[in-house]
Parts: sequence; C-alpha cells; structure tokens
Amino acid sequence: MIDLFPNATFFVQWALFLIAFLTLRQAVFLPTLKILKARQEKTDGERQRADQLEGETEKMFLQIEAVLAQARTRGLKVKERQRGEATQHQAQVFRRVREAGQRHLQEVQKQVESRGHEVALQLRQYAQQLGRDLAEKVLERPL
Repeated sequence: MIDLFPNATFFVQWALFLIAFLTLRQAVFLPTLKILKARQEKTDGERQRADQLEGETEKMFLQIEAVLAQARTRGLKVKERQRGEATQHQAQVFRRVREAGQRHLQEVQKQVESRGHEVALQLRQYAQQLGRDLAEKVLERPL
C-alpha cells in the first residue's frame, strides 16, 4: 500500500536537494548571474557609446553640410564673377573688332574714293580723247 505521510527518506532527499542547490548556486548560478550582469552592463555601455557616436556623427554631418553649402555659395559667387569678367572681356573684344572693322571700312572707303577720282579723271581724259577723235573723223581733219 502507498504511504502518504513523509518518512525518513523525505528528510534525506530534502538534505540532498539543499546540498545540490547550494553547491549549484555557488558553482553555477551565481557565476552565471555575475557573467550575465557584466554582459548586460557592457551591452548598456556600448549602447550608450553607440548613441553618443551617432550624435557626434550627426553633428559632423551637419557641419559637413554647412561647409558644403558655404563652398557652393562661394563657387556660385566665383562663377558669377568670372561670368561677369567674361562678359566684360567679350564686350571689349567686340568693341575692338568693331573699331578695327570701322577703321578698315574707312580705309576701304578712302581707297574707293581715291580710285574713283582716278577713274573719273581717266574717264574724262578718255572722253576728251574720244571727243577729239570723233570730231576729227566728223570734220575729217586734225584738230
């Protein structure tokens, strides 16, 4: 039959359980808990460090963006200044070419006028000679 009341083995089992528990507690559980706690503290420390580094990275990124914005602004100013200088240079070149063209045109006009006067003089002389020749032929005698 089954005996429901504790007998002497109950106390022996209880004593063995306590000995095993205390031994495992000292040899396994406490060192494991200590390792887990140290690991948790290290993880928390690394998380805080990662958050701090992320904040620093964000600050650096903003600084880089600010420097890039300043560089873009300076670049645009330099570009506009150079564009203005190029426009002025272009205007000067056009003015010089226009002046050179005007001078050349004036020289050509002078040459045309000079040559025109020469040709007109030659035509007058030729017309006079032709008139004399015609008069001599009509009159049939030299003039």
